[in-house]
Amino acid sequence: MSRGVLVAGGSLAGVKSALELADRGIKVTLVEEADALQSGASDKASMLRFAPLLLRAAHHPNIKVVNGANVERLRGEKGDFKVRVIQRPRFVNAEACVSCGKCEIECPVDIISADTGKKHKAIHRPQFGLKSVPAAYCIEKSGTSPCAAACPAGVNSHGYIALIAQGKFSEALDLITDSVPFPRVLGRVCHRPCESKCTRAKVDKAISICALKRFAADTNSASASLKRTHTNHNGHNGGIKPDAKPRVAIIGAGPAGLAAARDLARMGHPSTVFEALPSPGGMITVGMPRFRLPREVRQADIDDIVRLGIEIKTNTPIGRDLTLDDLKKQGYEAILIAVGAHKNQKLGIPGESLSGVINGLSLLRDLNLKQPVSTGSRIIVIGGGNVATDSARVAIRLGAKEVTIFYRRSREEMPANAEEVTEAEQEGVKFEFMVSPTRIVGQDGKGTGVEFHRMKITDGESEGRRRTAPIEGSEFVAEADTVIVAVGQRPDLSFLEGDNTLTEGRKHIVVDQNTMATRIPGIFAAGDAAHEIGPMINAIGMGRRAAVSIDKYLRGEPVEKEPVNKILPVEVDIMQLYVPPIKPQKMPLLPLKDRKDNFEEVELGFSAEAAMREAQRCLNCGGCSQCQECVRTCELNALEHTQTPQRLDFEVAAIMTSKEALTNVAASDSEVATVRPGIYFLTEDASHTSSMITEITAELQERIHISSHPKTLSKPVVSVAVSPLTALRTGVFVCGCGGNISNVIAIPEVLEHFRNLPGIAYTGNIGYACGEEDNTSLKSLIREHHLSHVVLAACSCCNFEQICFSCSDRRILCKSKLLENSDNGTYYEFVNIREHCAWVHRDQPEAATNKAVSLIEAGIARAVNSSLVPSARPIIPFVETLKCRACGTCVTVCPFEAVSLKEQAIGIAVSQIDEPKCRGCGICVAHCPSGALQQSGCNDRQIDASLAAILANK
Repeated sequence: MSRGVLVAGGSLAGVKSALELADRGIKVTLVEEADALQSGASDKASMLRFAPLLLRAAHHPNIKVVNGANVERLRGEKGDFKVRVIQRPRFVNAEACVSCGKCEIECPVDIISADTGKKHKAIHRPQFGLKSVPAAYCIEKSGTSPCAAACPAGVNSHGYIALIAQGKFSEALDLITDSVPFPRVLGRVCHRPCESKCTRAKVDKAISICALKRFAADTNSASASLKRTHTNHNGHNGGIKPDAKPRVAIIGAGPAGLAAARDLARMGHPSTVFEALPSPGGMITVGMPRFRLPREVRQADIDDIVRLGIEIKTNTPIGRDLTLDDLKKQGYEAILIAVGAHKNQKLGIPGESLSGVINGLSLLRDLNLKQPVSTGSRIIVIGGGNVATDSARVAIRLGAKEVTIFYRRSREEMPANAEEVTEAEQEGVKFEFMVSPTRIVGQDGKGTGVEFHRMKITDGESEGRRRTAPIEGSEFVAEADTVIVAVGQRPDLSFLEGDNTLTEGRKHIVVDQNTMATRIPGIFAAGDAAHEIGPMINAIGMGRRAAVSIDKYLRGEPVEKEPVNKILPVEVDIMQLYVPPIKPQKMPLLPLKDRKDNFEEVELGFSAEAAMREAQRCLNCGGCSQCQECVRTCELNALEHTQTPQRLDFEVAAIMTSKEALTNVAASDSEVATVRPGIYFLTEDASHTSSMITEITAELQERIHISSHPKTLSKPVVSVAVSPLTALRTGVFVCGCGGNISNVIAIPEVLEHFRNLPGIAYTGNIGYACGEEDNTSLKSLIREHHLSHVVLAACSCCNFEQICFSCSDRRILCKSKLLENSDNGTYYEFVNIREHCAWVHRDQPEAATNKAVSLIEAGIARAVNSSLVPSARPIIPFVETLKCRACGTCVTVCPFEAVSLKEQAIGIAVSQIDEPKCRGCGICVAHCPSGALQQSGCNDRQIDASLAAILANK
């Protein structure tokens, strides 16, 4: 039979009902949609008033609070309900978090609230800060930003942009290289799918994400990048053991092959890379001119990979002298084919074999390998990709007087980077669009020009683009000394010797695109060899997927795609939130006059100031950027970014709920719930709520034989036995509070002051008094040094059970963890130097330190003069009736309804405390305008000793 009660909705009525039921011995589950109990308070003043009530509910042994949750399903009947609750992830372990605030300081992501227009960090405390219950941090994640979701290699662009915006350049490179190698190269030549999805483009212009990657990579040293690539991903120690034997053969040292080799090395698997060319790098080495990608830049990225212990054998083609079978015989357990696409595509038109007709890729390869290269005065380039524009710009630099690119579609449809097209145009390259070659004309075996016909748009699409057709009678001939053909490449798979098991029509190798596994176990393929020709970032992404599969294969696990809970990209709603336009930063360029007759890099890169300004244009779509700064900062390992929504099932006898709390329940259930016996709807009518609680209690009393009399079951948080003064061994401990105290107060000076005083047996510094590890360590020190009295200077104020308006969730945690199950006879005294010193005098460290010394001395005086054991019951205020004006302030502010006005004579009334209801919170005392309400937690001797200790320092 179900025993408990579920209260849905943490309103004031809900919290009060939960407490009353819990005090009667009934187990209560309190479900609240917000990340903290708030009692419906909309302002901080109201929240502070009811904070003691919420704190008592949160720490009541009979109440289980489930924050950030909604009722999803409701089944059963009175006495036996089955309730399903879905709790969204907080991404922070609320039990471990001490709310020190370090993570919030380091978080680079500012989120603008659509409701208030104010900014808050992605990781933040709930609405009412340290007065929230609990005050533990939570992270706002609404999904994956469009830029990050668009990257084929999984680069967290949102994360590194956020870090750069805060000047954290090294951390930004950390994040980039955790996903991909080649940060310097990608920062120059990536085709930028992230920028095409940037939400900022809907306001003014997309953020220069690629240029920011380049800035982060160029700003940090190669050695720093190398260190970051040793990250552990699969339970290995990270990196390759010195005596490890290569188990993987990789064919091709291009982006896909080297990306796989790097990830395999991080997983602990050594590999040997076989490269046919004299230098590693594939297309980034032989297919890109220096003015786009300087040799030293790409070499720095390659060197970082090689230093992981990867062996690269250049001038070693696979085919006649070394076959796949040979590699297997040499002991390689897995093979990755990543040969790229280095075979030139032909136009298939007459005259293509004439002299003077060269291939764009061959031109670039010869240039990069320092082979003789020459062109004539008039150059025709046929094609619209990056190889075409690179070839044209090379020709300009080699002295050509007239260079024209002919492309069969419009400028907007050119696959080349738009910036490169613009730069080519600025350098003198001309463009002819909507033209297609029909033949190459020549004389005496040499090409002298190209015949074209003009094209028009027709109906329909081909390969996702508009169809074109020639215009009849539009033929014309363009004269040229040299014709450069740049219409694409394809992989050269001749080394497979016609093996139809791996290939399909010998165009590419057939693989599972999720795992990159071929039809032959142990053989994998990636990059352009395993897919239609694509950008470098796609090849890197495939190389990374292949590495994961090879790792599984080598460990004997099934090579299957890992299940991934993909979150649809989420972007800021610019229709709901006003986003002012911000001028984008321009990429500095080498002046045109300085580009003549040389191959120096044209794009010069952002300065630090420009990079930060550009990054600060980010709208932070998706909330948290997953930059991991909070993880790096948290000393208590409280961050849990992998949390997922939790399904919690409860069996209860009755339900008390607000109608709003059932909105997520299926419509059919909701309709039944409104009339179903055993479900009670909360109202603000106290008498109505009381009658419901009485009915529920009577029902449960009959079923489970609980007592019907109210009873407080909360544990006393102090258990003390005063030691004889002759055996005094006092310990003084100061909590650094994660920097909240130690960043202001000179703790070493404070401890030094007390170290040699009479009666002080031990002094010590604690990082987090409310943290599990430090709390356990503190208890051990108390036992080890046989301390009779302990003064802890931290954030808690007293050693009494009552929860007052000055309390907070973390202060109670600090006190209760230390005193819980304390049976060693030690007397504990608490001094609040966080609030009274570190916060009040945060800009006056000397004054804060001196004040802390005085307050700790007062605490010691109270401790050693503790002739009475503090009562476990609340300390009830008393009324000086002659001062009371019967204004009713105390009645209004009391969250426990323990104060009322009692008429003593006609027209004369005074405040009266209902002791069974009073929790000793002191709110009435603090608000009493006449001082009629009084409360004291110390005896006269302790007060006199405290004052004497404080005045002694004046």
